[in-house]
Amino acid sequence: MLKKINLGCGPVGKEDWINVDWGILAVLHKNPLLEKMFLKLGFLPKRYDRKWPENLMLHDLKKKLPFNDLDADFVYISHVLEHFKKYEAERIIQECFRIMKKGASIRVVVPDLKLLAIKYVQGDIEYYKKIDELTGDEQEKKTGKDFLLADVLMDTFYPNFYRVKFLGFKKFMIRFIRPHCWMYDFESMRYLLEKAGFKNIKKEAFGKGNVPDIDKLDVFPEMSLYIEAEK
Repeated sequence: MLKKINLGCGPVGKEDWINVDWGILAVLHKNPLLEKMFLKLGFLPKRYDRKWPENLMLHDLKKKLPFNDLDADFVYISHVLEHFKKYEAERIIQECFRIMKKGASIRVVVPDLKLLAIKYVQGDIEYYKKIDELTGDEQEKKTGKDFLLADVLMDTFYPNFYRVKFLGFKKFMIRFIRPHCWMYDFESMRYLLEKAGFKNIKKEAFGKGNVPDIDKLDVFPEMSLYIEAEK
């Protein structure tokens, strides 16, 4: 049987993959009664009320991956690496290389820095309104004159509590926010993959590539960069 590993899965996973995640939200999923209580009390936004993979494995990606050398046929890591410092992301990619079999494929998905920059320079307000709908906090969404292109662009880099002062129980909710630490375009991500030893590095499109089940796993086509590589 093929070994398929989904790192930093969040609620997006398939049961025939090994779905790995870490953090308060992942821990809460392992304790469903506590999770329901947090949602009922409003400590968690309603958008966090989503089903996670039942076979969720808790593991901090900053640590050595809990898999043997030459173990995996496929690795999928989507909207994860940007939440780590660059040197941490580099180490995670090196760990992916270690656990993968020769000829195995990895699919890396991150926000597309180049696309975000181009759309900003073009002044594409409709594009950024769509991004705001996808990623913004429902209570903090801006409309009309309050919708500032620069603010929405900066939201893709920094957490919302840099823009809005959180009061009361929202101070507690900050613990659930994982800000972006580093952003990538194709060239910068290709460099990290090459440095780790990967080859045949290609830019792919949403739902297209050699890694299986991407029709179920790929998310955010409006803002994502999709890259596949081989060991």
